[in-house]
Amino acid sequence: MTNIKQVYNERRKIFKSNRGDKTVVQYLISKLEEHNYVYFTGTQNESTTVQDIFWRIDFQHLNGLLSLWLRRSSTMVGTSPI
Repeated sequence: MTNIKQVYNERRKIFKSNRGDKTVVQYLISKLEEHNYVYFTGTQNESTTVQDIFWRIDFQHLNGLLSLWLRRSSTMVGTSPI
């Protein structure tokens, strides 16, 4: 029998192996760059510690995902897009 702690621990191992030696923030920034997100970071005074991070989604990409979802849902029997 598997309990919730075992599931959590396994999920954590998978996440950690995916991000390798990067910190969580470094991993987040690498994924933002990989998927061409626009992002800005703010640091504390003369430090390299990230204090703020802001990113935005490309609305053309979001619009494409919404269109794909609407097409898929309209092809299902007995359903309408919205």
